[in-house]
Amino acid sequence: MRTMVIGRYGPPEVFEIRESPEPTPKSGEALVRVHAVGVGFADLMQRMGIYPGTPKPPFVPGLEVAGVVERVSASSPSDRPLQVGERVVALPKFSGYAERVAAPAERIFRLPERISFEEAAAIPVNYLTAYHTMFVMGNLQPGDRILVHGVAGGVGGAAVQLAKAHNLTVFGTASTAKQGFLRQIGVDHPIDYTREDFVDVVRRTVPEGIEMVMDPIGGKSFTRSYRCLGPMGRLAIYGFSAAAGLPCSLRCNC
Repeated sequence: MRTMVIGRYGPPEVFEIRESPEPTPKSGEALVRVHAVGVGFADLMQRMGIYPGTPKPPFVPGLEVAGVVERVSASSPSDRPLQVGERVVALPKFSGYAERVAAPAERIFRLPERISFEEAAAIPVNYLTAYHTMFVMGNLQPGDRILVHGVAGGVGGAAVQLAKAHNLTVFGTASTAKQGFLRQIGVDHPIDYTREDFVDVVRRTVPEGIEMVMDPIGGKSFTRSYRCLGPMGRLAIYGFSAAAGLPCSLRCNC
C-alpha cells in the first residue's frame, strides 16, 4: 500500500511516497481503508520533529482518519462490534497518512451518513482537544467566560461551538478579515487583534476577570493572556506555536 513517509525532519519537501506493508490488526483492533486524513498543527510539528512522542524518521505521521472498515480482529471490547463496510472515523497513533491503518476499536467511531469523510477527518483532534481542555481539565460551568485565541483555527472553532452549547460567554480573537466569521459562529465579543488590545477588551467588559483563556500561541501571548484571568482562572496553552517559530498565518489560521 502507499504511504506518506517522513524520511527526515524538516519542511514539506521531506515527504516521500513509499510502498509499505499493509498493517495487520491485532486483537481488539480494526483495519480501516482511509478515504480522508486530518491535517492539523500537530502534523506540522510531527514533520519538524517537535511534537511529543514523534518517532524517529522514517515514519508515517497522521493522528486522525476517516474511511471504511475492511477487517475486524476476533476480539472486540464493544457490546456492538464494528462491522466490515461501516463508515468510521479513527484515531491511530501516528500512521494515518496511508491507504490503510489499524487502530484500537475503542478509538474508532461510526459516522452518521450526513457527515462526509472529509468533514469527519477534521473533527477528532480539534474537538477532543477543546472539550478536554474546557470541561475535563478546566471544569467550566454555564455562565462562565472564556477567551479563545485563533477562533478561525480548528481547535478555536471547536471551542466556540462547545462553549455556546454549554452556555458560556465567549471572547474571541482573529484578524480583521475573520471578524464576520466570528460573529457568524456566535462569538459574543469578537476582537480584532490587529486593532485592539484583547486584555483591554476583556478587562473593560469583565473588570473582575474571566474564568479561562485558551491560548495556542504561548510566548509573549502567555503573559498577556494571564492578565485576563480572574481569581481561580485557568490559562490553557495548546499547540504552543511560538516555540515552533512559525508565522502567525501558519499557527492558528487567525
